[in-house]
Amino acid sequence: MKRRVISIIVLTLTLLSITCAVYADEGILEATLTNIKVTLDGARMLNEVVIIDGTSYLPLRTTANLLGIDAEWDNDNREIHLKSNKSFYAEPMLTNLSTNSYIANVKYVYDNGTVYEGQLRNGVYHGKDNKIVFPDGTVYQGDFINGVIHGQGKYTAINGDIYEGSFENNQYKGYGKYTYVNGDVIEGEFDGDKLAKDTVVYVRYKATNEKDYIKSKKWDREIKGVDTYSFNFDHTKYNGTADVVFSNGTRYVGSISNNTFNGQGTIFYPNGDTYKGNWVSNQKTGKGKYTYYNNTVYDGYFLNNKYEGEGKFYYANGDIYDGTWKDGKRHGYGVYKYANGNEFRGEWQDDVKHTLKQDDGYGTYIVDGKNSPKLDGKDVRYKQKWNKGKLVREIRD
Repeated sequence: MKRRVISIIVLTLTLLSITCAVYADEGILEATLTNIKVTLDGARMLNEVVIIDGTSYLPLRTTANLLGIDAEWDNDNREIHLKSNKSFYAEPMLTNLSTNSYIANVKYVYDNGTVYEGQLRNGVYHGKDNKIVFPDGTVYQGDFINGVIHGQGKYTAINGDIYEGSFENNQYKGYGKYTYVNGDVIEGEFDGDKLAKDTVVYVRYKATNEKDYIKSKKWDREIKGVDTYSFNFDHTKYNGTADVVFSNGTRYVGSISNNTFNGQGTIFYPNGDTYKGNWVSNQKTGKGKYTYYNNTVYDGYFLNNKYEGEGKFYYANGDIYDGTWKDGKRHGYGVYKYANGNEFRGEWQDDVKHTLKQDDGYGTYIVDGKNSPKLDGKDVRYKQKWNKGKLVREIRD
């Protein structure tokens, strides 16, 4: 059934409801104005509701504004245009290195000069073929489990001796090969910085090229064990890069320092959103680009994870806002270009048009001449006065 716009004039609100006949193209509809209240998040927004044939009807512009949507009337085409004001969509939960489960490939340079390159799990060294170089020149390359040297690896001691083989709990443990700095080599079972009791050791002397098998108790040369004191430094003070994958599927690739995202980095969220840009202490701050899963894009400046300063917002429907932002909302002067070529130029406040602060109180709305045969290809300009998202006056310029 085609329905016309219905206008109801309420003479009194003291009655519970007012019923009147409303004529349509086909038959008669009965419209009832009730004192039913409408609330939004617990706050009362409307005091009356019109009911027709058992269905509640709310005023379109009022309802749209309450939900953060612009409702605009296109008189030339006799169309109502609804435009979402929501510019900063709900961001996926932020993830950081202090409180979340993750695995990562990193390169860290610590404040004391130690360099670690390899894998992390939940903030500790973990995985295979990792490498750590200490300021005194000692080096370990191999396996870690939960921050402890454990598995197969290679350790270069401070005096240049090298051990290659099995480790347990930061010590030589099991079969290994120990090469002295002068080239002599012993192979056998190790137990810390000693040979295992009563094990048979293979010896090869570099100088004479002699080979021998001896009982471990006969070997009296010093064996340099792992210097565990080298690990006693502040592991939260560093700069470097990381490729981090969190347990919720979020991935961060970029600069990192002192256990936080700092500098240039890209984060990929599980829902398909991506941010590429600058970080300061785990916060999106500075120049960056946020691409949402639905191809909506913000390209501009951030402050503490919100749009702040100059930025462009590309809506999924083809609209573009180019202007200033404050606390994640359009605020200040901006140009809103609609996908059909029309555009609005003027002031915004709290994410809605608000031109009262301009010199003459008006913004400019431009209708693209190509949108209507009546315009003969020529643009038409209107002066518009907006008050907190509500159009209060329009004058053809």
